[in-house]
Amino acid sequence: MSAGPPTRVLVALDAFKGTIDQHNACAALARGVAEVAPGLVLDLCPIADGGEGTLAVLRKRGTRQAFRGQAAVRLEDGTVLFESAHAIGLDVVKGGPWSADSAPLAPPVRAAVAAGERRLAIALGGSGTVDGGVGLLAALGAKIRTASGAWTARVHDLGAVTDVDLVPARATLRQATLDAWVDVTVPLGGAGAFFAQKGLTGPAAEAHQAALVRWGDTLSRACGRDVLGVPGAGAAGGLGAAISALGGALLPGAAAVLDRLDFDARLARADLVVTGEGRFDAQSRWQKGPGVVVERAAAAGKPCVVVAGQIDGNLSGAVGFSLVDRCARPTEQPADALATAGRWLAKAVAGGLCASA
Repeated sequence: MSAGPPTRVLVALDAFKGTIDQHNACAALARGVAEVAPGLVLDLCPIADGGEGTLAVLRKRGTRQAFRGQAAVRLEDGTVLFESAHAIGLDVVKGGPWSADSAPLAPPVRAAVAAGERRLAIALGGSGTVDGGVGLLAALGAKIRTASGAWTARVHDLGAVTDVDLVPARATLRQATLDAWVDVTVPLGGAGAFFAQKGLTGPAAEAHQAALVRWGDTLSRACGRDVLGVPGAGAAGGLGAAISALGGALLPGAAAVLDRLDFDARLARADLVVTGEGRFDAQSRWQKGPGVVVERAAAAGKPCVVVAGQIDGNLSGAVGFSLVDRCARPTEQPADALATAGRWLAKAVAGGLCASA
């Protein structure tokens, strides 16, 4: 490195799903950097985008709370934030998508409203449900009807719903607002892109996608405005559409998290940015955390490195480092692979490969 102040590196890693969380990922990469270049100044900034780990990332930016056993963080602006992955996450729901619905989110929401909270939000990433939010609505009091009568509360009968009365659910919320932090911007018609990871494939997935669209039409009639095309309506198996029908805003989760972490100010002080997740691909550009970090770094004129288990997508604006392709062995632990990436990064900085423009 050239003479002068030490290079400042902003390390903003998301979780490597199923292997290592955000905080430990950042710490592991920092360990590798320190072994090679202890003079580098690292700003560790674990990130999330509304998926797993969102509450953990923001726990120092608010007050930790719990409602009906569900963890929450009361943020500085008064918003009580829940994480859907805690209640209906892929590792929580049992029996596959047909037996999993969004109803478990209702009790903590009800409890928060009863406690006098007036600004609520749910981070929607990492859910294991595909019910379009019908479970949440019903558990909040909405009346769900089919041509033959009351809804059977079975997820695969969603397409049979013909009418929804949202008034009782809105009465349950009283004067509270219920927003969503979404980790994808797909409309309800695009929810099927995430069915496979929830165990729904083939003709059943195609039929259920069509059922979600019919459900979206029903919700639109119920609330008096179109929810089908709202960006983020397809998040969490269509849960975004239900929250939108209740009048809630669908907010980009990555931006909501980064803003509360003072990311732009930290970016301005950095000479180099490192971001990453388990797999960086086309979906990472759908407002996923690392994709947003790459965009913000490019806009600020800062060089950016993406460290991911696998990289399969457009890396415009960043340099890529795939753990699988470049350093990981079958027996290597994720933390060790990230430490190797940190050592590579330190050597690259020392060699001028990641120098600021």
